[in-house]
Amino acid sequence: MPVKLERTIFGKGKDINFSKFNMGSLIKAVTYDLEEFGEKGVQGVKILEGDVNRLITYEKSAKRAKDPYIKAGTVSKDLVLVVRDKKNDDFEAIAFVVKNYKELRDKLAKNTAAVTNLDPGDKVIDPAAARQGEKFGAKVSNEEDADYGKITGNIILCAHGRPAAVPSGRIIGDQLGKKTPEEIFKLIAGSSDPNKRIGKDYNGVVTLSGCFTAAGGPEASKQDDPFAAKVLDLLRHNGYSKVSVVGMPGPSITAKEGDKDSSGTSKKAGDKHVQANIPGTKEYVEKKRLDAAIEKAKVPYQKAVDACNALVDPYNNAVKAYNATVEPYKKAVAAYNPTVEPYKQALAAKKAATPEKAAEAEGALAKAKADFDKEKAALDLAKAAYEKEKAAQEAAKAAYDKEKAAMDLAKAPYDKAVKELEDSGLAETVAHLKGTFGLRTLN
Repeated sequence: MPVKLERTIFGKGKDINFSKFNMGSLIKAVTYDLEEFGEKGVQGVKILEGDVNRLITYEKSAKRAKDPYIKAGTVSKDLVLVVRDKKNDDFEAIAFVVKNYKELRDKLAKNTAAVTNLDPGDKVIDPAAARQGEKFGAKVSNEEDADYGKITGNIILCAHGRPAAVPSGRIIGDQLGKKTPEEIFKLIAGSSDPNKRIGKDYNGVVTLSGCFTAAGGPEASKQDDPFAAKVLDLLRHNGYSKVSVVGMPGPSITAKEGDKDSSGTSKKAGDKHVQANIPGTKEYVEKKRLDAAIEKAKVPYQKAVDACNALVDPYNNAVKAYNATVEPYKKAVAAYNPTVEPYKQALAAKKAATPEKAAEAEGALAKAKADFDKEKAALDLAKAAYEKEKAAQEAAKAAYDKEKAAMDLAKAPYDKAVKELEDSGLAETVAHLKGTFGLRTLN
């Protein structure tokens, strides 16, 4: 029987066969998987491209699989690529992609995290922050000592969250560690010292590890937005397009070793256990259905987000190329315009010249025409370059807008599934808010 992939990072469906397989796409999948912890690209990661290519070449030629599909994921400590057969569940061929991958990923997760205790001295938060620090292998800092400038992994802010009732009747979190969303934003991104604040390219996850930080919504009004959503909005508004924010939808604790959540699922030390009332089989079955609906809707939504993201750099590059032609075009227009009137006047003077002045008028006309022709040629070149890059920019924007529209269509079923779970009152796990999908924005 085929080995069980503990976590699939490439080919999550069964739609990648030999003709669709691309080594670059596999490397990109590895890159995205490691970028959760700030690893940029795959520098220093030994990807066994030769082993993978040999497997693909052999199986493609041997045709042992009648209807092949390809996946990559973790098995024990390694990342492997497998070839399987839709018509034969027992068939599998395997190649290593990255050996000791789990150790590498775990090391990145631990070495790049920052854990900050916003309620130092509190008998609940102190041990909770310590457990988070142990989980991520990070030293726990207080607010005054927190430095986020070199952090590329996740940031965990530990504190008590305060619930508050809003006019719509919803219960939301309005403070974390006695701080408003604006003050949380200022803490992680508002310092004048670049060593203290996250960079604009920060693409990690900020976890607001406190009660009710994800409580609220779907909004009846803007004030119903969860605390975490308000923090994310502030980050997005100030140019942090890659960051994600995670909160807790209800009263929560940080697990000790051996703790179980309210569904009876064992939790590792440092993980969040959100208290929820899920007492019976009926509720368990319903929640399982709601979770499955979210996971099903998440796949096309994430695919649509990735398609959108793939067009951001081409658009930004097209804008840059277009902008580079604007000033030369303006200068060409400015140089051409002064030659028009002298040329017209010289032409008129030539027509009106007496025989004795004909040679002089002919010379003046030739000079004026030469100046005019030179600047006209330069203008035509500059205009052609300008119009070419303008058309390229418009085409790039149209392509992006098309994918954005497709993404909005894919997002609607996902939002509907999330709303159904939120409205059910059965959500007991960490709530990943908008931004988790990593949507980039155009410059």
